Amino acid sequence: MPSFWVECTSIAKPLEPPSAEHPLGTDPVGRDALCLLAIGGYGSAIAAASAVAVSLTVITLGGVLTLYPLGRSIVTIVAGAAAPLPRVALAMMLALFMRPGPVLVGAFIAMLAAPQVLRMLSTRVEQMLGQAYVEAAYALGADNIHILLRYVLPGTLDAAIGHLGLAASMAVNAEAMLSMLGLSDPTVPSWGKIVSFLLETPGALMTEAGLVQALASILVVTLYSLILYWAIRRSAVRP
Repeated sequence: MPSFWVECTSIAKPLEPPSAEHPLGTDPVGRDALCLLAIGGYGSAIAAASAVAVSLTVITLGGVLTLYPLGRSIVTIVAGAAAPLPRVALAMMLALFMRPGPVLVGAFIAMLAAPQVLRMLSTRVEQMLGQAYVEAAYALGADNIHILLRYVLPGTLDAAIGHLGLAASMAVNAEAMLSMLGLSDPTVPSWGKIVSFLLETPGALMTEAGLVQALASILVVTLYSLILYWAIRRSAVRP
């Protein structure tokens, strides 16, 4: 039994229906389902944080590279080569062979989404560098660091933050799905594991408690990913 289930002490009969004492009922071994739902957010939060961190690194490096003609060529080539890769197949292969934890799931989702943000950066920076005000800044002695901080970052911030929100939302859903399929680290708390445990218990989903817990887990994952995406997008500062 995964260690995180121990946090929700077994105090009732298996699959008891929702009640005042157990608002979501109990799971197939008698643990409080609401407690499990609360603990399950750990895996999704870690996956989202990992996706944001890796995406932010990609955006920063990509923004610096696109200031140079050779760098823009490298970014264009990398983004073009990575775009047609079979993302779903790669994700399933990673899950089958590595049973990844939420950190690796988030990082992998961010890397799969990297071509999109790299193409955006390359296009926007190339447009900016052709503007008269940027050419004037270079003529007055501005270096690339100044151009990056003064023009490139403000000009790409809204789209970059939107990408961070999308990456975080995708990571939450991917982590929950892999956990539900039993293809992730079994020791990490996850909302997907609640559904997986119900699926592994014959007849559990046919009970009132099992149905409520499965629906609650799916609803929480969906709402959490949407709220996370909306919250990150709201932090965008338009130039």
